[in-house]
Formats: sequence, C-alpha cells, structure tokens
Amino acid sequence: MTLEELMLRGVGSPSGAFTPTSLAGIEVWLDATDASTITDAGAGAVSQWDDKSGQDNHAYQSNATARPTTGTHTINSLNALDFTQVTTQFLHLTNDIISTGYTVFVVVAVDVDVAVDGVLGGSTAGAFSIRTNTTNTVRVFKQGDSTLVTSSTGLTTAGDVISVTSDPAGSEIWFNGVSEDTDVTDPGYTEALNRIGKSGGPSLEGRIGEVLVYNRALSSGERALVDDYLVDKWVP
Repeated sequence: MTLEELMLRGVGSPSGAFTPTSLAGIEVWLDATDASTITDAGAGAVSQWDDKSGQDNHAYQSNATARPTTGTHTINSLNALDFTQVTTQFLHLTNDIISTGYTVFVVVAVDVDVAVDGVLGGSTAGAFSIRTNTTNTVRVFKQGDSTLVTSSTGLTTAGDVISVTSDPAGSEIWFNGVSEDTDVTDPGYTEALNRIGKSGGPSLEGRIGEVLVYNRALSSGERALVDDYLVDKWVP
C-alpha cells in the first residue's frame, strides 16, 4: 500500500472508514446492495435507482418493458440489477455528465455470450463508453470513434470490477484492480455520459452491482482505494 493510499484511508466518515464520497469529483454512486435506493415498480421491475453521491443523479426508466429487475440475481451473493437485451433494458441518468476526463468503476457480470454488450455510455457520438467484445473482453472508446483501451481478460458470469481512467493525458483500464491496457491518446469527449446498461445501440445481457463515476482522472492512490473497496465487496 502506498503512502497516498494510507493517508486517503483516513478521510471520509467520522470513523475514518473510506466511502466513495470521500473523493472529490463524484457524479454518480449506484449501489444495488442498498435496498432503500431501489424503487420496485412491481414484480422486481426497477423504475428508479437512487444516486448516493449527493448529486441527485438518479438512474431511471419510464418505459415499463425496458426496466431491469432487482431481487432476482446476485453477484457474490449480493443483490445486483439484471438487464436483458431482449427488451433493451437500461437506465437513464437524471443529469448528463459532460467532462473532458472520467474515472469510472462498474461491477458487472455477463449472463451469456452475445455479440456486444453495452455496459454504460451516452446516446450520441462523442460520449465516453464501455462495451464488451465478442470474447467478453472490455473496451473503452469515445462513441463513434476508435477503441482507446481493451482488457485482456474477459468478463465472467461470477462478476468483475472494471475500472477506467480517461482524460486528455490518456486512458487506462483495470480488471479487478490489475492494469491491463494503457493509451496516451486524448479522447476529446464532447457528449454526455447518461446511460447505465447501454452504450449507443447495444444494451447489456447481464448484471450490474455498483457504479461509480467521477468527473476527473483519480490519482493512482485514489483509484486503488476505490478498487480495493469494490473488489473486497464484490469479487468472490
């Protein structure tokens, strides 16, 4: 553990325990283990997933057939929202997130092999986006443009933590806390990140347990702190 990580572990709650809101720049925090944040519109269909970041950037779906479900699937025995491509289930964010740089964490599991899974992103070209490839490896790109970084490891049915930093200095992707690819290209994001479970056209066939979005590239120590929190919680 680096000195930066040791110092950061002392910030946050009065008890000194780390929470994601301890770090500046948080825009979204969605946690499926917190039942109080999930609105069940009937039969487990999720109409809203409340944001815990303090920004009131809730994820919602007004279309009943496009709602993911809660209480039916898990990751590491913890509740996760289940999304299916059959009815293109995904959630909108209340507020668009537009930034030149991001750090994004997603706890995600795939159910079956499909051509492409959209994990999160925007609705138009120019937005930060995460999708899977046909081998379930994960790629990060500016929507409508070429891939920036790709994981060498594929997502599993058990669940994994995907972490990405991306800003004008370049991009990097981590898989369960391990760096797997880097790039020095300035992605030049111009449009909003505003969807969970969908990236452009493709939607997700799988489960999401937790999502964190920051409007800047976290430092190495900050990123490792969040990764540790998520991996300890979600990875078997």
